[in-house]
Amino acid sequence: MAKVVEISFSFKSEKTSEYPAFKPDGYRFKTSDKTIKLKSDHSYKIIIKTHPATDFNFLDIDGERIVLHPVHPAGSGEYTCTWNTTGIPITNNNNRKDLNLILSGTGGCIERTFQTKFYTENDSHASSGDKLETIIWKCSVDTYGTIHVTEEVYKNKKNNH
Repeated sequence: MAKVVEISFSFKSEKTSEYPAFKPDGYRFKTSDKTIKLKSDHSYKIIIKTHPATDFNFLDIDGERIVLHPVHPAGSGEYTCTWNTTGIPITNNNNRKDLNLILSGTGGCIERTFQTKFYTENDSHASSGDKLETIIWKCSVDTYGTIHVTEEVYKNKKNNH
């Protein structure tokens, strides 16, 4: 029987403590029907929570390895890290950037791709849309430690998508 784990993943601006916006895009682009709106040259605090508690050490975002810091008490299955988007170019109109993520540790490995659009710091379009409080992945873990997402939910304060 496969092990089941739930992973929640959220971004928060380090400067304003705001969640990024997201919007439905239909299937105009290849990766997803939703686009996460992020700012270039910006720092985000990433919060990862697992239930049951699962051991992760690293988060790779587009090839950049970030060490995860366990939230106390250790073994709680909660982690934080900071991700800086400096150097990621602004996304042109009618385009999206696939953001590749790998979450790994002794608890297994999960790979996901977010459909994103990067904006300048002061672009009002970056904040229009629902606020993305968290992304919830309901997963199964095979005997090799590969984590497979069986359901993905984008959650905001109003409703779920």
